[in-house]
Amino acid sequence: MNRKAFTLVELLAVIVILAVVLAVAIPRISSIIESAERSSFISSTKLLIKAVQTKLLEDNNFDITTINKSNMKSLLRIPDDNYSYVSFSYDTGGKIKIDLQGSDKWKNFVSCGNYDSITLVDCIIKDGLILNLDAGNSESYVLNSTEWNDLSDSDIVGSLMNGVGYDSGNGGSLTFDGVDDFIDLGTNLGEYSDNISYSFWANPNSNQIQYADIFGNHSANYTGVAFQQNTPNSNIYYFYFGTGISTWKTSAGVTMVPNVWQHIVVVKSTNKVEIYKDGVKKVDSALSGSIAAAPYNFFIADGHRPTSRHWKGSLSLFRIYNRVLSESEITQNFNALKSRYGV
Repeated sequence: MNRKAFTLVELLAVIVILAVVLAVAIPRISSIIESAERSSFISSTKLLIKAVQTKLLEDNNFDITTINKSNMKSLLRIPDDNYSYVSFSYDTGGKIKIDLQGSDKWKNFVSCGNYDSITLVDCIIKDGLILNLDAGNSESYVLNSTEWNDLSDSDIVGSLMNGVGYDSGNGGSLTFDGVDDFIDLGTNLGEYSDNISYSFWANPNSNQIQYADIFGNHSANYTGVAFQQNTPNSNIYYFYFGTGISTWKTSAGVTMVPNVWQHIVVVKSTNKVEIYKDGVKKVDSALSGSIAAAPYNFFIADGHRPTSRHWKGSLSLFRIYNRVLSESEITQNFNALKSRYGV
């Protein structure tokens, strides 16, 4: 009996030891696998750049910007199965620059840069980023959660109000019904005014109310900022509000097309406003004066509280920078993610 009891104790001890070993080993094994995949993707990225260099040796007049997902196999003689997007250009130093989105075994990887300097996984501009919301990132949004968590150092938490929905397509997005859905990000963003950039990916519904607010943080007496999509032509409206005044701009001819994913960036400096759509500047208009810093709640899909003008559609990414983004930076952000939306 004593021998049997001792054996059971030993067995339990072995089980505990194995459990501890596995708890330590599994994360390390996963880390090793991920590291190998990252190294493999970087090697693949460099291989593609080498293939372009070879192409240029064959024809030094070849335009590398014509290479894309549909023709890379025939032009570079490299299978395209593991890539969903590829683009080549020249950086400021004249080196070949690549923007690459993986698929299949590399579906979670994005790379950009030249041969000597490859940035992996996240090619999004980070300098000045004070709000970074991504419905496709589990660290930012978890299915059925009522919070949208900021991935920047600001650690702002957005509260999903009145049943904001979720769509798993295009990497994941939040959906707004245009009736009462909105996100409340609190007052922490109210201190920022001029020299600011708002960036988001959105898929608007065709049935919008007039002056549907995509975002804003102004009060009833119009102190703060608002960004709207107007009907019936879906023109973009941008407002900034100062003490006792109201100034607005409409982007005549620039529309948010219904049922299509598009990247919109609004840049407000001290003397003008710029609006970009899908990486292309559409508005460059004088707009003197400063946005009044407003200690009011910042809303997404409902910037005109308390009267409320709820926006209807899907939104997957929302970012704010506390500085003016350059045209090249906006293009970089667009290229890094456009394959996710089939643009």
